[in-house]
Amino acid sequence: MVTVEGEGFVTPVDAGSMARAPRAEELTCAIAAGDTAALAELYDSTVAKVHALVKAIVLNPADAEEVTCDVYMQVWNTAAQFDPSRGTVMTWLMSIARSRALDCLRRRRARTRLFDAQSPQEDAPDTAEHSSPERMLNLFQAHSAVRTALEQLPPDRRRLVGLARN
Repeated sequence: MVTVEGEGFVTPVDAGSMARAPRAEELTCAIAAGDTAALAELYDSTVAKVHALVKAIVLNPADAEEVTCDVYMQVWNTAAQFDPSRGTVMTWLMSIARSRALDCLRRRRARTRLFDAQSPQEDAPDTAEHSSPERMLNLFQAHSAVRTALEQLPPDRRRLVGLARN
């Protein structure tokens, strides 16, 4: 523990947090300049907390991994926009993580609604054919192909497609 004195008061401060905050800001500046080693260092020092938050929100390990990767992609792309006067780097990361995790939940809900909306009765008049495992597999594969194609789009275009569908 270290004490910080100022204006008549003494405050105990964790020495590690004093060293980490300026270092995280330095790393963010280096990332903004294109330094991949700085991104790796920031990732190594923060990924456990970011991933824990994401996993707590999405409740799915595979989605949590994908969202965590998206967080650091956004950090890479927007590091120049980080403003230390608005909060710490960790606060910024957690804000991005929360936003990305909620986006993931919205996408999951939209996929579920889309799959539920495609009832077998809409595809053919014979209801016995719709309840067959083969028919269900064909429907699932068709939706998977669309989902795969959408996931290959950049996030902005993916969002536009989602908005156009509504």
